[in-house]
Amino acid sequence: MPIAGGRKFAPFGECTLSLSTQCIVARMRFVRQDHIRSNPRVMVGNPVFTGTPMPIDLILERIACGETLESILKACPQLAREAILASFAFASEWMRSDVVYPVPSNA
Repeated sequence: MPIAGGRKFAPFGECTLSLSTQCIVARMRFVRQDHIRSNPRVMVGNPVFTGTPMPIDLILERIACGETLESILKACPQLAREAILASFAFASEWMRSDVVYPVPSNA
């Protein structure tokens, strides 16, 4: 199997992660648990930053629109850099766990 960037790639897109990548994934899950909560009584259960009613998708949208991490931290002093990074980990895990059904362009 070809090796690229420390990962061994198997047929059909399966891969084994290097030890350092496994450590990063485990650490991000731990960090995410500290910084992100979901409660049906807060923002209808949407994931929010711990201790705030601020949904994580709001910050993800700001990043997607080109806003920098520094400007978000300045505008939202109640958020820590680690909390924003945890929102990336949360989004990444959510994308891996969700099933995506492509929609034909002529639909």
